[in-house]
Amino acid sequence: METTNLKKALGTVGFSIIACWMFGLATTFILIGGFLLFIDWIFGLQLANSFEDIIFSGSEIYRHFKVTLTGIPFFLHYAKSKNWEL
Repeated sequence: METTNLKKALGTVGFSIIACWMFGLATTFILIGGFLLFIDWIFGLQLANSFEDIIFSGSEIYRHFKVTLTGIPFFLHYAKSKNWEL
């Protein structure tokens, strides 16, 4: 099976950043947010509000950066499933 070297292709760097951001949105809002809302519903701990304050504090660029960081693990899983060299 043919592999693609991400270090050599400049166009894939932009795709990688956008994909990390999109995976981060899904992770932040669906997985983590949904799980915390479920915990809040059961125990009433207000964890979702605390998580929201952490993610959405700071400037707009810093918020996007934090969301992008949460998407890195899923992007790495996606890249390895496509046989990309990282």
